[in-house]
Amino acid sequence: MKLARLKQEKLVDIILVNSADRIVSAKQYKLNYSIYTDYPKDPVQGAVEQNKAYQKINYLIDDILGGSIAYTLPDKDIIDKFFADYDNNFVTLPTMSELSLVECLHCKFNTLCGDYTYVDSVEIIDTFNNLSVFYLTDDDDYTLPQQDKFAGELAFFEQPWWLRYDTTTFDNFAETQEGLDHWHKEIKTEEFDRMTVCILHDIDDEITRFLSNDPDDVSKGELISMDEIKEKIKEKEKWKPRLV
Repeated sequence: MKLARLKQEKLVDIILVNSADRIVSAKQYKLNYSIYTDYPKDPVQGAVEQNKAYQKINYLIDDILGGSIAYTLPDKDIIDKFFADYDNNFVTLPTMSELSLVECLHCKFNTLCGDYTYVDSVEIIDTFNNLSVFYLTDDDDYTLPQQDKFAGELAFFEQPWWLRYDTTTFDNFAETQEGLDHWHKEIKTEEFDRMTVCILHDIDDEITRFLSNDPDDVSKGELISMDEIKEKIKEKEKWKPRLV
């Protein structure tokens, strides 16, 4: 089967917190990914699905990942103490390594893609030393841990963030059952769940509206600009889920 793959490159800044090595490092990465859509029944609908997946991934990179603080759960107390009051996004990793980061992103991107669009490769390049970490797979055979091994029995979420269809990239856990009950009652409400997916729904709606008004663009299978969609999204309430 012949497939046309699209490759996107983005610049993203991430702060890595590694207490084991007593290092906090700010790095700028070139983040590359390739994406393709396989929709044999309807190539026009395939173009629509490709646009939706492409824009969701770019939103996560541009508006969520940029300026994120990455750490592992053993460092959660340090993050809570020094960074919880800041507005930076948080990325919780299974291990403090760039390979772990790129695998998590690969899985998260595919979670956002839906049923017919796939990200087969993700690469991050450290712009300081030009070191590249490349992850390539065409299946879902990840080495990432399940939630019980990652965040434990008192995890805030049933699934780790790379398997959740939302805009979050962090995980956390309660120290006691009472703390977990408080999380579900006071914080992880219906409003919380709605806000973590509302941008994704907005992207679906706006792309469907945009392409339905210009069927020629759909037939060409080209990617549309995110600028108009972002202008409409900016008019809505801005909110990012907090770590605690």
